[in-house]
Amino acid sequence: MAQPTQPDSSQQPQVVYVQAPPEKKPFWKKKWFIVLAVIIVLVIAVQATGDGSKKSDPAADAGTSAGAGSAADGDSKKPESGSKGGSGDPQSTTTYNGIKKGDVAVNAGESITAKGVTITSTPLEAGDSTFKQTACTTVTIQNSSGKEIDFNLLELSMLLPSGTIDNSSLFGSDNMLSAGKLIDGGSTTGDVCFEADIAAGGQFVVIYEPLSFFSQHREAWVNNF
Repeated sequence: MAQPTQPDSSQQPQVVYVQAPPEKKPFWKKKWFIVLAVIIVLVIAVQATGDGSKKSDPAADAGTSAGAGSAADGDSKKPESGSKGGSGDPQSTTTYNGIKKGDVAVNAGESITAKGVTITSTPLEAGDSTFKQTACTTVTIQNSSGKEIDFNLLELSMLLPSGTIDNSSLFGSDNMLSAGKLIDGGSTTGDVCFEADIAAGGQFVVIYEPLSFFSQHREAWVNNF
């Protein structure tokens, strides 16, 4: 009986080598990314060149606008003075110590019209002095702005000769200006008083400063004693 064949122990097991997968390139090294980046750069460059060609010289534009306005309107309109009505910006007819840029200053008794609202402050006179020396002015507000407006006693103050700005007082007159609203075409009149002795002499300036955040200037009436 034949004996079974024994495996040759001297034979080594066969080793199979598998090829490693190729290394992937980063996406920024791939052709499609490089092409896309080049296209984007070219588009940005073209747009920048186009915008630069459209920009004009501000000085030239200003000159062109000015020339067009002169040709269409003829002589330019002069801004109205503080004492005249109309829709233009008011102008100062006087000045005072401590005036700020943008303030409109007139002499006491004159009117200031701004945006259709005319305000007049009469020359200061001594008010009731039961408690303290007071100085009072009669203020008239006329509304022709085309809309309803607010008015308030707190919008008026006084610049004293010492350089101090005082708020209005609750004393000095029985006909004090109140607070309220004015319809278009309406008007109101009342006294505004301050704790001041005008008999001592000097410059007293009644200042109107609207409580609105969008106000562009203060209005002032100058009293010299």
